[in-house]
Amino acid sequence: MVSGLIEKQGMTPLGMFELAWVGVPTMLVGILYLMTVGRVLLGERTEPLQQTVADAKSWLAEVQVAPDSPLVGRSVEDAGLRHLPGLFLVEIRRQDETIRPVAPWSVLEGGDDLVFTGVADTIRDLTSLPGLLPSGETPDPGQNLFEVVVSHSSRLIGRTVRASRFRRRFDAAIVAVHRAGERIDGRIGDIVLRPGDTLLLSASPGFAEAWRESADFYLISSVEWEGQARYRQAPVAVLALGLMVVLPATSEITMTVSSMAALVILIATRCVSPRSARDAVQWPVLMLIGSAFGLSHALLSTGVAQVIASFLMGLTAPLGPLGLLAGVYVLGMVFSLFISNAAAAALVFPIAVTAASAADLPSRPFAVALAMAASAAFATPIGYQTNLMVYGPGGYRYTDFTRVGLPLNFLVFLVAMAVIPMVWRLT
Repeated sequence: MVSGLIEKQGMTPLGMFELAWVGVPTMLVGILYLMTVGRVLLGERTEPLQQTVADAKSWLAEVQVAPDSPLVGRSVEDAGLRHLPGLFLVEIRRQDETIRPVAPWSVLEGGDDLVFTGVADTIRDLTSLPGLLPSGETPDPGQNLFEVVVSHSSRLIGRTVRASRFRRRFDAAIVAVHRAGERIDGRIGDIVLRPGDTLLLSASPGFAEAWRESADFYLISSVEWEGQARYRQAPVAVLALGLMVVLPATSEITMTVSSMAALVILIATRCVSPRSARDAVQWPVLMLIGSAFGLSHALLSTGVAQVIASFLMGLTAPLGPLGLLAGVYVLGMVFSLFISNAAAAALVFPIAVTAASAADLPSRPFAVALAMAASAAFATPIGYQTNLMVYGPGGYRYTDFTRVGLPLNFLVFLVAMAVIPMVWRLT
């Protein structure tokens, strides 16, 4: 936002890593503060997400190592099975032998049954891994995922999954089983179903409609799933990301051009579909940024920026150029606590430029200060998108952000006031 605004003023836009001069010291000071004083100020917080993850790990799923799998003869660590996102390898079943817990150096053999626990929307990714086959009730490609809850009057109660002939009766495969408050051991086919058990099913899209009124289930709901992870295309995605960052940093290519080129690469190599790319566009954000440019221009053309800049100059006059820079920073920081950082930057930018021009000072230090201030919204959960993202899952209270964020705001302010005048000369 700030880079685009200074470009419209006829100045050179911010370089790709130009803000690193002040950004890196800010990062180091911020991390040190949060690891020491911030931890004390925050105290202990119980994360609701911990319980969610604990519940999610009660899902049980199985896959089998194919006899000709490239994983045969490799350790669990080398096969990449220890750090799968959202999945945990609980045990390996090999004929009459059960290996539990599974050590990183355990060697895989053809025919091994691998038992995983994990969150529902990642279990289906198991069959996309090379050399792993569906084991019993693992989902078939192309099917949808559904969650069902076994009712008290279900014909399935007291019978094992295998004995109930679940697949033949409902035309659906049980991917995983979840039983609240109890660890489920054994093969999925040998699990004796109980009332209240939650089953993750792989079935045709019409499953919900066909069995919605069935007395066997209390609830049937579909599970959102974005498709199997395409691990082989991960290097392409990393390369595209690298090019998008490196090209603007080392050449005259703009970020707009490099990001569009990266998108073309991702679509051409089918890392993402055109529909996914289109759906990922945040239209409200684009509208906000576009409107902010217009608002910034309006503040300049109507003289509002001049009035506020004059007041700011009068307020900070005894402190000289550094005081004026501090005033612009504080103004941007205060605005960003209550509105989006893009809107805050757009509102304060014309004031900053007008004040710098009136004081016969270069505008670039003030633009940099504003860019930092608009991103330093630590004192409220609504000041920045990431604050709000962690607000609920972290179990935080509104006052936590104020208690920890205000001192952090002050520290970042001190770093900015020390570094910016040295790197971007005020006079």
